Amino acid sequence: VIRRSAINARPRFLQETQVLTGAELGTAMHLVMQHLDLQAVGTKEQINRQIEKMVEDEFLTAEQAQAVGWKRFLEFFQSPLGQRLVQAPQGTVKREVAFTLGLPAREIYPELTSYEEDERVVIQGIIDCLLLEEDGMILIDYKTDNIREKDLPYVVAGYRYQLDLYAKAVQEIYAMPVKEKYLYFFQLGRAVPVQ
Repeated sequence: VIRRSAINARPRFLQETQVLTGAELGTAMHLVMQHLDLQAVGTKEQINRQIEKMVEDEFLTAEQAQAVGWKRFLEFFQSPLGQRLVQAPQGTVKREVAFTLGLPAREIYPELTSYEEDERVVIQGIIDCLLLEEDGMILIDYKTDNIREKDLPYVVAGYRYQLDLYAKAVQEIYAMPVKEKYLYFFQLGRAVPVQ
């Protein structure tokens, strides 16, 4: 479950002449979400200023900044889920949480019968966002996929196992239960709870 790299792999001459691929747009969106100051995301101007600063500081290219825009971020932070992050006490929002988790092979590959009883599989990943509350954690995974509303149930079902693994990992890291899991689809502007 390893994904995205902050390093832009396309040669500069391609970056200057073509639009971002879906994967590159996803990387840029995640990068912005990682670095936004949550106390300054209430207006278009606040978000634009932060994105411009990311370009100045060379976190983003001008092309990436133009591709991500401001609207999707503002929609997220105006949503009930985004407002929970904005209103959270300082230090309770964790972004881009890397983890490594060892699990019994039979949990990952139940269809296999020829593994040793104590054989383990190492899973690595990055959790987009965690909100730590007194009674448990809220896990949020951002998705930049270009999907249709009618396909949402199938897409959510496809990510359910990934979020279950993430929940296991953070429960081990923080010794707290994950009380809610969400997929947030930027293209649709929708937060979907995952049970």
